[in-house]
Amino acid sequence: MFRSMLQHFRYANIINRIRGGISSGRKVRVLFLVRQNSKWSYQSLYEALAQSGGYEVCVATSAMMRRKATAEQLAAMEAETNENYEFFTRRGLHTVRAYAGGNFVDLAVFQPDIVFYDQPWNLPRIHRPQRVSRFALTAYSSYSVEIADVAIDYTAKFHRLLWRYFTEDDSNNRRYERYRRGNSANCVTTGHPKLDTCRQAASADGQKYWRDMHKFKIIYAPHHTFDDDSLRFATFQRNGRYILEYAKMHPETTWLFKPHPRFKEAVIRAGLMSSEEVEAYYAAWQEIGSVYTQGDYFDIFKTSDLMLTDCCSFLAEYLLTGKPLIRLSNEGAVGLNELGRKICAGGYSVTSNEELAAQIERLKRGEDSKKAERTAIIEVVLPLSAAANIKNYIEEKLQ
Repeated sequence: MFRSMLQHFRYANIINRIRGGISSGRKVRVLFLVRQNSKWSYQSLYEALAQSGGYEVCVATSAMMRRKATAEQLAAMEAETNENYEFFTRRGLHTVRAYAGGNFVDLAVFQPDIVFYDQPWNLPRIHRPQRVSRFALTAYSSYSVEIADVAIDYTAKFHRLLWRYFTEDDSNNRRYERYRRGNSANCVTTGHPKLDTCRQAASADGQKYWRDMHKFKIIYAPHHTFDDDSLRFATFQRNGRYILEYAKMHPETTWLFKPHPRFKEAVIRAGLMSSEEVEAYYAAWQEIGSVYTQGDYFDIFKTSDLMLTDCCSFLAEYLLTGKPLIRLSNEGAVGLNELGRKICAGGYSVTSNEELAAQIERLKRGEDSKKAERTAIIEVVLPLSAAANIKNYIEEKLQ
């Protein structure tokens, strides 16, 4: 509690400093710290701030910290940040490196006023809110739409220490308050910036990932949380090989394999496949379709016809395409929260491979009984323009 109070005392002083800079004509410097480009969710906010005359924005690329990293892991961290750097520079975003030469760079050297985090996990001490709050406001909008009923969505060592946690729905703020009194004090409901991008029209880029745009286009997106994880969303042990074989046997369909960033290591850790078997599995998908593992995947969603997934956030993100989704349900998984239950009402849920095959066939024939329900859900539970809401909130507080 004392640490939280200290953080917010610092934030009051930082706000006064920023106000002084604005009054003398200085722009507000906003930095987005990114360790995995596949979890990039701030594109619409970056664009909204960049297009405004009052901000300087940049992305600081880094890597997921490995404790007591081996030489091989250090090399992987360097490769990770290089991939992130190339991902953002190719897209024309102002990008700097927050990890280089085997060391994490103190974010203070970039002189930010506000730092947005991509995720709470595997942060080095030098990048944690406890440290960054000495010189910048810290903010976060979850990389995933929070629709599971889990306490890790609001933690004492990350979320509680933020200046602001921009959330997607009031029901989640009430849920955080149930976990611990006072948790919602720094929460502001704005909608989710990732969903802003989902709503935009598809560009031609989405078509290049499909082998044949004239066929029925299916995305298979497996999660990484097996029985050794508290979430237990994953169903790959039941249907991973089955779905690949189904894809091979149905040439009237074309497929894109979109695994979670942690899927490969999780499959190996769970003992479901060896490293060689996982690589062979990815190669099999590449042979008959496409494999996509980076962020910026919304054009792929918009050009598809159907998604199969046991992931959580995709249930909300894909909903905005208006296309049908089949949720691969694990009966032992953690439950959904209030927002999640509303969103899932617009999709189809299966618990066996027989149900899955039958549902795919129905949807291929155009038998989509939940289409109207999805449209109604979109209008009710997923608000427009989270980026504008966040930008307006920041400006209100800095005036």
